[in-house]
Amino acid sequence: MKFFKDLSVNEETELYPYAYPKLFEKVLKILKENKWQIMKQDKDEGFIELRTGWSMYSYGESIQITFHKVSNKGTRINVISKNVGGTFIGFIKDHKNIVKLMHQFDESLRKC
Repeated sequence: MKFFKDLSVNEETELYPYAYPKLFEKVLKILKENKWQIMKQDKDEGFIELRTGWSMYSYGESIQITFHKVSNKGTRINVISKNVGGTFIGFIKDHKNIVKLMHQFDESLRKC
């Protein structure tokens, strides 16, 4: 039995009513418009990797966005953030980044 959550990992998931190829392109556009630092992307594999830098409260984080086709018109986005430095304050900041990222997706993708 696991009593404590792994404080180095944050995760969120959401289903969007778009076919995978279209959603992937829309997410890339949102990330670029909001100035997220894209480290890697692979449309064939269905993932995008983001990084944040050092700050006063964190050694940075690695954010993985993966895409999972649910149907011809539905794709699930899974966002996982891993705190690079493992600080508790970094975990809180990383969670805020995940919330911010998902909010940006929701605002942009639900309008269309």
